[in-house]
Amino acid sequence: MFFWGCLYQHSVLSLYNLKLTLKYPLKFLPSLGWACQFIGYIFMKKKLEKDQIHFSNMLRYYKRVDKDVNILLFPEGKDLKEETIKESDAYAESKGLPAYRYVLHPRTGGFHCFLTEMRNSGTLENLYDVTIAYRDDTCIPSDELSLVKGSIPREVHCHVTKYPVKDLPSSKQELKAFCAKLWKAKEEKLRNFYTKQVNFSTEADSLRNFGNSTIRTIGQLFALSVWIPFTIYSIYLTSTSYLVLAYVTTCIVGLILCSRHLGGFDMLQLHSVV
Repeated sequence: MFFWGCLYQHSVLSLYNLKLTLKYPLKFLPSLGWACQFIGYIFMKKKLEKDQIHFSNMLRYYKRVDKDVNILLFPEGKDLKEETIKESDAYAESKGLPAYRYVLHPRTGGFHCFLTEMRNSGTLENLYDVTIAYRDDTCIPSDELSLVKGSIPREVHCHVTKYPVKDLPSSKQELKAFCAKLWKAKEEKLRNFYTKQVNFSTEADSLRNFGNSTIRTIGQLFALSVWIPFTIYSIYLTSTSYLVLAYVTTCIVGLILCSRHLGGFDMLQLHSVV
């Protein structure tokens, strides 16, 4: 979620083109999951063969509708928690790899498959390696509920490294090793950040001017001034107008049926184009 703020500072277009890869069950969440279906996020079942086919179909869909996308991949596959760290340690021990504490060992096989699909489809121009850290390590949000409770870190640091497609390895083993190398570097950066209070690189050539922050602040205030009244008024209309209530109820029932029997609105969009 905090990465959206980083993209907004870069450019609104980067944020508009963002597509997330999410766990498949999330598409059935009321409201939020339906919204993710409508905007074309990619839902994964954690079955590599099926996910690779679906990922390839989504890439063709984006290309058919002439949509430039920034696809956010999570090679770790899970949130960083005590139980997932234990799973990662068990995997590391079985493979003779070092144990990590600030990241989980990535799924290099999936990383290779998805990047290869993007490269073959002609949709991969650059790979951006993103590392996010929170200055207040006692207030790291682990899920959406923690955000609702107000568990917000006072600072969020993003470190982004750009790799042009021409600089990426081509073979399967080299690409998997490249991914593992990135995660080893992440572990070191995060360890230094949290234990030595060392910020991410601030070398002159690594800095970039994102433009007038005042304009972006105005944009944020404008969004709040529009969406907060709109949300309140929508709730008011739904609770006071039988016609609006009937419309909302019909939409909800339709989305539930579509998700349960047709795979979701995203699949309808996909099959109508691909």
